Amino acid sequence: RDAKAKKAFAQYSNLTLDDDAIRPWLGGFVKDKGIEAATELLEGVGELRLFENTTEEEETGALSEDDVFSACLLVMDDNHVLIEWLAYHYHALPLRHLIVAVDPRSITSPSEILGRWRGHGMTIEEWTDKDFMSEQLYTVAQHMSKLNKTDIIELHRARQREFYKECMKRHKKKGRKWTMLTDTDEFLLTNIMATKRFNVTDVPPIEEPGSIMKFLKQERAKNVTEMPKRTACIMIPRLRFGSRESEPEKVNFRVPAGFNASTFATLRHRKHAEKRLSMINKTGKVIVDVSRLHPGHMKVKNPHRPLWAYCPKSELYTQLKDNLLVIHHYAGTWEQYIFRDDYRAMKTKKEFDTYNSRNLDDDAIRPWLHGFVQDKGEEVASALLKDVGKVPPKNTSAIS
Repeated sequence: RDAKAKKAFAQYSNLTLDDDAIRPWLGGFVKDKGIEAATELLEGVGELRLFENTTEEEETGALSEDDVFSACLLVMDDNHVLIEWLAYHYHALPLRHLIVAVDPRSITSPSEILGRWRGHGMTIEEWTDKDFMSEQLYTVAQHMSKLNKTDIIELHRARQREFYKECMKRHKKKGRKWTMLTDTDEFLLTNIMATKRFNVTDVPPIEEPGSIMKFLKQERAKNVTEMPKRTACIMIPRLRFGSRESEPEKVNFRVPAGFNASTFATLRHRKHAEKRLSMINKTGKVIVDVSRLHPGHMKVKNPHRPLWAYCPKSELYTQLKDNLLVIHHYAGTWEQYIFRDDYRAMKTKKEFDTYNSRNLDDDAIRPWLHGFVQDKGEEVASALLKDVGKVPPKNTSAIS
């Protein structure tokens, strides 16, 4: 490919005729915008910021102190799964920097749960709408009760776009790199099916702390097409899991003593949709290396393809068989599914049963809890996982 590129480039490097008709545009642009504004708009022009030199650590897949993940997370009344989401991603990514925005319509608060982690090397910021919304959008949000359903849905989407943009800018300013943009019911892991297809044999086990970052580094160092080194945005397919029950011995397999497997989405819910069914699995989500983003190219379009300049449109419907990473997407139990007042979806039993009818098994994520308990110790792990999967009474009337 490089040889072809050099040959094509040589055709242009030998052109000799002059033309300066376009030259005066810059003088006019600066005169129109002013030197300060023009300089800001043109920051980074001509610079190539797509990838960095491969280091020895990247070659070996070993982790340095900076090899951690960040995340941007919107939450609304999902403490029951947030507890598991935090523990899993702290262990598997490893997640060490988190910014959380709480939906103002929430009747529960994640603060106590988030507070458990601040003594374990995780920096956590809790934002309100004022911290990231534009003044105009914030004004609209204060009058939500006057909006119709269509306007409320659009407000939600605008809020999500604003949060992701400001959150990524914050992580970038803090010098962070890989940032995950998912929801609390979505869990990122290595795609075992694809690793077998592409003959990847040196896959770090999910029990091992930081296994996702180790895998990401070693595969990008190889510069394989399935994990390209030059991209700042990796689009990852999702796999939808329903709540169809499994035999108790399968649910409890490899679960450490003292932990109830039925309270963990990743352990209890093993049945998933067919991997080729995009109507059920939907479009994927992304991880983004914010250190490679240009400040002028951080406007977010949508959560599935947030940055059009970096996230290829061709990979929006990327297939599981073609991607070395996957996101497990859990519907949870019926009680968990209907607890949150989500105006975007029809919370009907019929819709829930669409996910519940799936009968394909997957236990790739199962060993994480054993590794987490082994790493943190049973007492600490139990404290961090207190009330996992527990849904509070639906009639809760105040944030608690």
